[in-house]
Amino acid sequence: MTIPILEQHYSFLIVSAVWVLLVVSISEAGTWSESQALVRWKASLRSRDTLGTWTMTKNPDTSTDSSPCNWLGITCNAAGSVIQLSLTSANISGTLNNFGFSLLPNLVHLDLSNNDLDGLIPN
Repeated sequence: MTIPILEQHYSFLIVSAVWVLLVVSISEAGTWSESQALVRWKASLRSRDTLGTWTMTKNPDTSTDSSPCNWLGITCNAAGSVIQLSLTSANISGTLNNFGFSLLPNLVHLDLSNNDLDGLIPN
């Protein structure tokens, strides 16, 4: 018994749609945890005015959640994951104690030079 071509076509479309939804949800989950990690670190800083774009609120102009890819000093890859954080001379002060390095698994470049950061770099 063979499956009619129309049924095969619909099966392919359903499988494709489920796959796309799965990939998008996994990507957004990663971006969400990265956003949370960065906002948590921002909240721990003594001076954080420069990081005003680092918010987890919805954008009133577009009605979409903000992405760290749109934040000051952040570069993302095609999947929307943070790969670079460059805040040279950003006038931030504090420590890296609450910086969630492990929550930024794709971070390959970090530049925090010419700021007032003190203390140890966490494991």
